[in-house]
Amino acid sequence: MDDHLFDWNVFRCHYDVPENLRKAVHYGMYAIHLFCKFSLDSAHDVPPFGDINLIVRSEIHQIVHGVRMALDCKKWAIEDYLKSFDDGTTDVERSQRFPPNPGTHKSGLPFDEVHYPCTFVDKNGRIVWWYLPAIIRESRWEKICDTVFSLSRACPRAFSRPRHISSADFHASFKIGDQFAQGQAIMYPAGYFEGDMDYDIPFPSRSFRHADRYFGFEFLDMLETDTMAIIGTVLALTQPVLFHVSLEMFEKLHQGNVSVGQPWVFHEVLSRWASPFGAYTVFNNCDHPRHRFSFSHPSSSTLYLSIGDPQHSRFVSNLLARDFHFDPGTVCIGLASCISHGWSSCGAGEQATVQFTTCGRLLDETEPYRTIFPMTSVELAAYVDYILSDCEFQT
Repeated sequence: MDDHLFDWNVFRCHYDVPENLRKAVHYGMYAIHLFCKFSLDSAHDVPPFGDINLIVRSEIHQIVHGVRMALDCKKWAIEDYLKSFDDGTTDVERSQRFPPNPGTHKSGLPFDEVHYPCTFVDKNGRIVWWYLPAIIRESRWEKICDTVFSLSRACPRAFSRPRHISSADFHASFKIGDQFAQGQAIMYPAGYFEGDMDYDIPFPSRSFRHADRYFGFEFLDMLETDTMAIIGTVLALTQPVLFHVSLEMFEKLHQGNVSVGQPWVFHEVLSRWASPFGAYTVFNNCDHPRHRFSFSHPSSSTLYLSIGDPQHSRFVSNLLARDFHFDPGTVCIGLASCISHGWSSCGAGEQATVQFTTCGRLLDETEPYRTIFPMTSVELAAYVDYILSDCEFQT
């Protein structure tokens, strides 16, 4: 990556954000220390982090281990792929110019099946996609599952048809289940999702400000801050640039440097928010067609987590030519705005996919200090060295 894309001096360990978000920073820094210890420098002395309880520590250890195991290779550059969307390239031409990994295709199968941790990198070494099976501990994803189940019982209207699809497509894509209410639910402190693109300023999601869907606060309270902060450590390790840019975004919003609609609601939501991601969406029993997620920044990661008890669940990407096993606790994270992807489940049991992302327009409006882009493994090592040696950090 060109040197001008990274200015190490603007990475910080401290942000003026509410207490719950500071926990996300704290857990992220612990994960980075562990990554340094186990991947880069075995002599690195990990601070005690005595305020993090043993259970949470073990969960972060599990995430670090999964990230360390992930590695694969690609033969083209993500910048060239992004440009192809603006130069008149057709889908057929794009598939020829940017072929997937040759992999180990089995005869007769369109995609290579994957069940082991791996990454996908372009020809310049930038990591554009991570597959992390069973990286989130069962007791943790079950906490999310129980929350979705409780809301499905107490407030089924919390889950509804996405505004951009027809009623027929909704019933075809979202199955009716016994445990999870049919539909999707989206939550964010401020953004432009849900048809809010016509607003001049970002608003909290309807789940926090509309009486008939006033479930967002209950969702956050039931979920607890540890859960979202732990999942945030995946972002801290896989795309540190977005981790810091998102925290800068929340800092500017918290300080009032960016105008938001219904600020009294926004600050109430932000006080409960414990994730570096700017939005959560829960898709219940959804077979989502392959698509590119247009609301995120083109070069930022979106995370997908599988929960529930599905008999068979898959996450598929045309560009990567992979059919990933998408069992509960599994994470797929990468450039969802340019890499086509979808997921489905079949057989007995129910499944929900939780999407963690950040609104691209909101990121741009907060004017981040650095370009958002995935790192190479070399840049990741340099970042870890800087953040742990040159950046003052108090545990």
